[in-house]
Amino acid sequence: MKENHELVREGPYRWIRHPIYTGILLGFVGSAIARDEWRGVLAVVIAGAALWRKLRMEERWMLGLFGEQYEQYRRDTWALIPYLL
Repeated sequence: MKENHELVREGPYRWIRHPIYTGILLGFVGSAIARDEWRGVLAVVIAGAALWRKLRMEERWMLGLFGEQYEQYRRDTWALIPYLL
């Protein structure tokens, strides 16, 4: 936490609250497709579940930090994948 920390709503954060997690998940999906093995699907599921858990913990922390401002941000954006999550 930085001094005078502000909620960022610019760049990719304008649409997605956790764009880094989206990128990581897309990397897993790309690897699964490239490897073309059933284990790739399992890796995507495990990574997705782990990222979702971490995302939920971070959102609780951000809600405690920014309150209604973050709640409005949550209503205005997607968590991970536009139009899905």
